[in-house]
Order: sequence, then structure tokens, then C-alpha cells
Amino acid sequence: MRALSSGRLAFTLAIDGTKVAPAKQISQKYKAIIGGSHPNHFITLDGLSDEEVKGKVLNTTSDSFQLAAEVKIVVMSCQRVPIGM
Repeated sequence: MRALSSGRLAFTLAIDGTKVAPAKQISQKYKAIIGGSHPNHFITLDGLSDEEVKGKVLNTTSDSFQLAAEVKIVVMSCQRVPIGM
């Protein structure tokens, strides 16, 4: 963590690179295929046939996509923030 100061505003940034298991799955809650790298991290199932869904999950279609391997997270904390900022 590194503390920076700019006038009266002080903030810290914590950057995390978290490794995730490279796997695709179907989210019943969101009705989508999740687990791909951006921009294919959320593929809606609306309008897809059962065969198209199966092909995307098993990577047997011509439009297969790369799996996610890492998630980048930044937590920002600000102190003494001026009014209106």
C-alpha cells in the first residue's frame, strides 16, 4: 500500500492480482455464460439454442473465447475529501 497526498486530499491504493481457476460456467441466476476474459466475461443466453450454448461451453464453436486467468482489483480509500469532490 502506498499513501499519496495532494494538497488536503490523502488517499491510498491497494492493488491485487488474484489468480482464478480458468473455467467457464453457466449462471442460472443471470442466465449467462461466465468465466471468459474481457470482453467475453458475460455472454447472455438470450436467443441461443441449446446446441449453441453447449458449443460455447465446450469450445467446439468457431467463436470460442479465452478463459479468464486473473482478476485485477483496486481498493481506493480517501480521507479529508473536500466538499463537492
